[in-house]
Amino acid sequence: MKSKMDIEIGNLKRGGMVLLLIFLALFLPSEVSYSYYNHVSLKSKTRFLPPGYIDFATDSIPSINIDAKFAQEGLMYDQAENKVIWVKGLNNKHDIASLSKMMTVLLVIENINEGKYGWDSLIRVPREATEVGGSSVYLKEGETFPVRDLVKASMIASGNDAAYTLAFITAGSEKQFVKIMNWKAATLGMDSTYFSNATGMPAYRGEKDNYSTPHDLLLLANELLKHKEVLQYTAECEDCINHGADKYPFKNHNSLVIHYKKDVDGLKTGFTKNAGFCLVATANRAEHRIISIVLGVPSSSTRDNMVADMMSNYYSSIGLGKLGEPLK
Repeated sequence: MKSKMDIEIGNLKRGGMVLLLIFLALFLPSEVSYSYYNHVSLKSKTRFLPPGYIDFATDSIPSINIDAKFAQEGLMYDQAENKVIWVKGLNNKHDIASLSKMMTVLLVIENINEGKYGWDSLIRVPREATEVGGSSVYLKEGETFPVRDLVKASMIASGNDAAYTLAFITAGSEKQFVKIMNWKAATLGMDSTYFSNATGMPAYRGEKDNYSTPHDLLLLANELLKHKEVLQYTAECEDCINHGADKYPFKNHNSLVIHYKKDVDGLKTGFTKNAGFCLVATANRAEHRIISIVLGVPSSSTRDNMVADMMSNYYSSIGLGKLGEPLK
């Protein structure tokens, strides 16, 4: 037979369990699950999100006319409304080629903001930068350039030599810089992203090419856009760098900036044989910013037309007209 004290202890335990269950029911969300970092589970049905979080819930994607059959993966995101407008293969991994330079430049800007060097700091080109290959602005060993010019050359002309130089001066070597790139990707919640170099060039033998997903690239683009100075460069149709007394001019690889100057102001193109033609584009028509990502498109013209059409169709659907049209 239980003593009076045993009965009272049992009652206390049961009461404590009831209070614990009530606490869990009241204070722990049943449907919203957050990763450790900066994104929301796709299983979420709750529309509330903390400030700065991207809503990847796909249960309320509007029905608009988007023909993206030639893109292997992609998405469109309305930053003003914090919602995904269109998505295809959200978490599918894909080689990203020179889209990698978005992470390179993000880290450079963060280093500038931390005072490690400035936009006008003069940087000496290392020999290794001249040997990278691929898209180039023809830097020569020992030449010096301000960080500003190397950022412009990386984002506008997709200069691999410029991006390598930025990585080298930031971390002392590309290998060390890549470690920082992957660390930063993790802190942003880019859980399906991997970098093996700072440029997006095909990897050395035995390494994997840089890869990511539409989900992760949106996290990166959104983070980069927090630094508005980058748009001063990605919105330019053309620019140049000085090789001594000679100027080397270059055009923006993102032709949408050229064709829709008043609307499209970034961000980055990419191409390798394995990646296909890729683009992270952003437009800010009537102060309403959207971001479009397409990966693995068979040609640059198809890619550019596809993104222009999807942006125009979406802007029209919310009453802002098509890209390039006069605003009413």
